[in-house]
Amino acid sequence: MASFEKFYPRLKKWEGGYAELPGDSGGCTNYGIAFNYNRQLILDFNQDGSIDCEDMRVMPPEFAKKVSKSVYWDAFLADNIKNQQIAEMLVDWGFHQGVGTVIMEAQRILGLPQDGKFGIATLAAVNQAPQKEFYEKLYKAREAKYRSGGSQYLEGFLNRLRDFSPTLHSIATNKWTYVGLFFLVLLLVFVYLYRKEVLAFYKQIFTKK
Repeated sequence: MASFEKFYPRLKKWEGGYAELPGDSGGCTNYGIAFNYNRQLILDFNQDGSIDCEDMRVMPPEFAKKVSKSVYWDAFLADNIKNQQIAEMLVDWGFHQGVGTVIMEAQRILGLPQDGKFGIATLAAVNQAPQKEFYEKLYKAREAKYRSGGSQYLEGFLNRLRDFSPTLHSIATNKWTYVGLFFLVLLLVFVYLYRKEVLAFYKQIFTKK
């Protein structure tokens, strides 16, 4: 199953600092947490009696990490998604363009009713879909969404997308890793069973003049 701990370093790479971008409907943002979308969760971190962007500036990293998990990762039931790449693509896109928007895009690709809610039916469809095909459709849909938005930050958005592989790393791609491990285990078993003979063989070699 997918792991939030594996995903979070990627998120911090792109969302690791405080920002207030002109035209950003999310308002001031830190660690990927947008103030306008998460106002009810933000605390008075600087203890000045009001909750505003100054609190976002000093938001503790661990607090931001917990919000990232509960508001974004968990919205996709991502602990239960089988494929790490698919989980990361969905959640990272959700950070960038909104959880509901991304869920509806995924539901559209899967041929499900587009209600913007990631429930058991959507989770099952994600896990049962042909993984490579579904991932690549997500990648292309995300790129198309960026290009159609006409944002002045388009190139930055595309750079973030390019941080993901455009294709899925399937088990078939890594089959030689498993083959190699299989033969390594066989070798170790052989050495163990015939350790006396192997030891005698190498002793004979190294004692030759």
